[in-house]
Amino acid sequence: MKLLKISFAPFLGCLILVIACHKSGHEGQTSAAINIQGFELVDFSGNLIGWQGTPDSDWLVRPHLSTAEMAVLNFNTNLSLTNTAVDTIQGVLAYPNPAWNEQLFYCRVGDSNVVKIVYVDSMLRVLKDTAVKGKGTVLVPMLLMDKTLFPDHSSRRVYFSLSAEGHPDYAVGYGDVRICSQTSTTDCF
Repeated sequence: MKLLKISFAPFLGCLILVIACHKSGHEGQTSAAINIQGFELVDFSGNLIGWQGTPDSDWLVRPHLSTAEMAVLNFNTNLSLTNTAVDTIQGVLAYPNPAWNEQLFYCRVGDSNVVKIVYVDSMLRVLKDTAVKGKGTVLVPMLLMDKTLFPDHSSRRVYFSLSAEGHPDYAVGYGDVRICSQTSTTDCF
């Protein structure tokens, strides 16, 4: 009877490589990449001062977002939708843009709604999220001081949604923002 020597070393090496490659990805990261471009430039008072790149439909309600984009808005807000109603959103903006340590998220809606705000990178990895329940003018300060998430001269996307009783995420959209420590917008791109 002849004994066969079988080496498991090549198999084991491949297995370790597959596991290592799988674990090297970011937790919660999706494979869907987005193209962050076309920035509406806004001063510290919320006034439009121009565009960088091609003007697009930033800060408008969109008819739909992709499944991957909608997934970033799927988080527990711990806010009740009781006494909320579908209404027309009258404006959405994040300013200033470019921003450094803080940015104000602004929206105007006539009736009470739950507003979700989510900052992501180009791989749709959630960097910051929050939700508020409000009516009328809703202003939410967003702190961007963590420079591991918001490094100088980086681009981020802000997704937003409005939800009302029986109508989760009935109005959705996004806008692109630039993170920059410079005082002149021309030095930020």
